Amino acid sequence: MSKEIKEIREKTLDQLHKEIGEVYKKLREVRFKVANREVKDTNEKSKIRKKISMMWTIIREKEAKKLENKE
Repeated sequence: MSKEIKEIREKTLDQLHKEIGEVYKKLREVRFKVANREVKDTNEKSKIRKKISMMWTIIREKEAKKLENKE
């Protein structure tokens, strides 16, 4: 498992929700920069989208575990 995934898994749900909002803002900025041809690394957009999907997966796993523990 990569360092990035371990760091994300260690965070609480509140921290993850806050960080995912920040990542969406970064994705928006990168979209505009790519459109204006200001970014040299055009793969940055896909890297950010992958990070977002990874974060959502971890959030869903934590929420499912939380519901499982309630029962």
